[in-house]
This record gives sequence, structure tokens and C-alpha cells, in this order.
Amino acid sequence: ADVVTKLPGRAEEAAVAGAGRFLVVKIKGSRELAVYDGVSQKLTAVELPDDDYLFAAGGDVAVVYLRRHNEIRSIDLKSGKTI
Repeated sequence: ADVVTKLPGRAEEAAVAGAGRFLVVKIKGSRELAVYDGVSQKLTAVELPDDDYLFAAGGDVAVVYLRRHNEIRSIDLKSGKTI
């Protein structure tokens, strides 16, 4: 059966990581970075302290720049934890 996953809001930006395994999505107006795992077909959210951020993703990592905090964080896409 086909699996359809709904996003919690409108996608503003997206990046592919993990050789196509992960789709990392910035949800407009949200403090969460959504991570879709194409292998498990599950959507998880990484909570951020602010909704004003830039991100990039590659390999198994997303790098987030929090503008107001002037801070860079690395997030492991498999675990969702800051590394």
C-alpha cells in the first residue's frame, strides 16, 4: 500500500540528505525542522529555539544557523539530537 505523510504546515525550504534517505523541511512559521526518513517512512520534528533560521543538510547531518542567537547547531538526522 502507498504511504502518504502529511506535513504539519506549508514547506518553505527543503534539502535532501543521506544519499536521498532524508528530506529535511523548514515549515513556514514553525520552530521545528521536519525530517522525513524515506527508509522508515516516518516524519520527525527537531525543536529549535526560534523560527528565524537557515539550514543545510548533507550526509546524516543538518546544520542550522539561528539568526537571532548568532549560533550554529549540527543535528544528527538519524537520532534528531544536537551533536
